[in-house]
Amino acid sequence: EHEVRSGKRLDLYVQAGGYRIGIETKYDLTSSGQVQRLLGQIDQYSEFVDALIVVQYLPIKNKEDIRSLNQKRNNSTIPIKVIAGGLEVD
Repeated sequence: EHEVRSGKRLDLYVQAGGYRIGIETKYDLTSSGQVQRLLGQIDQYSEFVDALIVVQYLPIKNKEDIRSLNQKRNNSTIPIKVIAGGLEVD
């Protein structure tokens, strides 16, 4: 874990040539509360990294959750990749 200035903790943090990449891992986002928490984490972490990767072990099955994640990614000021079940979420 890597603590950012706000006190929150990214699961992984990689810095290469001054480029800061955050990686947040999840096992299974099964409730809308978990997805909403992740969306908030994305907002918080976006202030401290240049790119963010969210990796979830299981696929995301709820279409509304996928839509929310895609909307967050599309409106973000930094590149965000969401990978779930081994595939990029689109």
